[in-house]
Amino acid sequence: MICHIRGDDMQSSDIYSVTLRTTGAFGFESSHGGHIYYFAGPDFSSAFQIVEKIYSDISNLVDRANVKLSKGFEKKVAACSSEILIDMENKIKILKKTTLEFYRFSQFTRDSLLAIIEMIRNGENAANRIGIFQREFLRQLENLYLSYMDRQGTMELETYEQKRHMLHDRNLDPKHLRIVECFYSDFTILKNNLGTFFNHKLQRSFMTDQNGIHVNFITLLLDFEEIIDDLASVIVEVDQASRA
Repeated sequence: MICHIRGDDMQSSDIYSVTLRTTGAFGFESSHGGHIYYFAGPDFSSAFQIVEKIYSDISNLVDRANVKLSKGFEKKVAACSSEILIDMENKIKILKKTTLEFYRFSQFTRDSLLAIIEMIRNGENAANRIGIFQREFLRQLENLYLSYMDRQGTMELETYEQKRHMLHDRNLDPKHLRIVECFYSDFTILKNNLGTFFNHKLQRSFMTDQNGIHVNFITLLLDFEEIIDDLASVIVEVDQASRA
């Protein structure tokens, strides 16, 4: 990844740009010289309000995502289908990693925007700080995309679809059956929405013209915020299984 920063003394109407060479995560082919990405200065204050809520919401999920399935739950599910239990455990690992990565991303974004806003309010030249933020923001966003691509296989639902009948054939008790079914139902929503975000919504936040690529910062963050609600829904089911 290469980076070049442009920007003058910041005014409310300024647009700052950073030149990056990435792996094509944002829907553009890799270029030897990199692409120019533009961020509009006025977006920073508006974006901070969104990021503050994202950070608050996901902060509450980090510890909850680290819970473990209860031994009783594991034993009863394994008695019906050890394959489903293993599949659930693998998906819970994905859930933990995704939650932690999204948390770190939102923490970085929140802290960076706060620092930029404070510099502007104090009348300081924030150009260099904005350039550093833009570069790191795009780098971390790209890493989230690459992590998602690496985990796609483990996120598939083939094992559950093939073995779910065993939960009924071997009479898993209704309480545990409900937890398993709700877990996979909510995980399916999370899986689909992650795919929609990284494969479609992410790209719509990057618009090209003759000068380069303009980042719709607000749209991107609003789309990102929706994923947090999906993470929360699956974590609720894991929490239920940890006490079952």
